[in-house]
Amino acid sequence: MFFLAISPIFIILVLMVGFRWKASRAGSVGYLAALLVAWIWFGINLETLAYAHAKAVFLILDVLLIIWTAFLLYRVVAEAGGIEVLSQTLPHLTRDKGMQALLIGWIFASFLQGVGGFGVPTAVIAPILVGLGFSPLLAVVIPSLGHTWAVTFGSLGASFNAMMAATGMGWESLAGPAAIFLGITGLLVGIAVAWVAGGWKTLKRIWLPLFLIGLAMSGAQYLTVTRGLWNIGG
Repeated sequence: MFFLAISPIFIILVLMVGFRWKASRAGSVGYLAALLVAWIWFGINLETLAYAHAKAVFLILDVLLIIWTAFLLYRVVAEAGGIEVLSQTLPHLTRDKGMQALLIGWIFASFLQGVGGFGVPTAVIAPILVGLGFSPLLAVVIPSLGHTWAVTFGSLGASFNAMMAATGMGWESLAGPAAIFLGITGLLVGIAVAWVAGGWKTLKRIWLPLFLIGLAMSGAQYLTVTRGLWNIGG
């Protein structure tokens, strides 16, 4: 039963990764597969399917509202010049490549994920890193890694809101465990960013600031989300 339940997701992944289908096309096939599995193997009737679709529509609208708000916030910050100021200031704080990767590709990327998300960290940070002398490949890989731990509470909590809606559990039950897990993940992400930027030599050189930064970001996130401010916890 479990494998049948996850088969639509597996089909989407195979079509997108293995056959290079577009998300819209693969998603349509996955949707049809989910309908067939629900109808044939689980015996779901039309009334239940209609209820599930109606619930999904309201969930999508709820998440879209958060996404639109996140984009609006990002555009306001960008139009006010805040992103440009940060982009120009951060590179001058240190000449150490490893620390630049942490400051820009980890800390700044996490901030951008919190207020925007959806590809914004990589799009904004990659050109900055190229300008600092990083190779184009590293300039893309570093922010792509650096922002990942902030996804759950990023974009004004869009993913966390979807998780609450899907599980039926409140933020009181989910925020604490999620923050602890993400805090550990955040530190591992910082280690990965440092290693990608300069290998073990760089990692050994900057392990202390890396640990302190990771502890500070993780602790701040935990304190924020466990007090009900999960929509700004990213």
